[in-house]
Amino acid sequence: MKVLSGHISSETAFIIEDYPYGYNLRCQKRVWLEINDRGTRLCAQTNNPKKNGIWNAVKKSTYSLFGVLLQKELTDGNPDEVGYVTWSGLSMYEVENKGQEWLNVYKDGLTETQIKELNVYLKLIERRKDMKARGDRAEAMTKQTLEPDASLEGIMDKIEPKDDGGEA
Repeated sequence: MKVLSGHISSETAFIIEDYPYGYNLRCQKRVWLEINDRGTRLCAQTNNPKKNGIWNAVKKSTYSLFGVLLQKELTDGNPDEVGYVTWSGLSMYEVENKGQEWLNVYKDGLTETQIKELNVYLKLIERRKDMKARGDRAEAMTKQTLEPDASLEGIMDKIEPKDDGGEA
């Protein structure tokens, strides 16, 4: 699979030129990832060859925390699927078990902000595991760290306090 990046709006969408429309017609299809405070989801839109190429309504998937666009290559198996565009999403239920592996595989398709956010999730999970191993209350750490409207930098400071260079 080839990781596609930069396709985050209908203007910057990945265009599939020869997409089937009904039984006999062909059209264009554009796909992109919508990224907002709810997460990431796949958006797809075809144009209508019967109406001079006017774009049809956008079809949107359900949200995942993070997602990347992928394009199948010849090395992925079935030669009939070469060029097929799909996506991979990472849900909040998968971050603990698959998060680091998913980040390593799909990092090229993520924005810098998404990479930072996923690293925060992974560090929080690691910290919670350490606290459970010591017998600490993981709930207290989560409540202290994840305040409403907390900035990414503020959360990172609580996880990894900055060294101010002062002496104790």
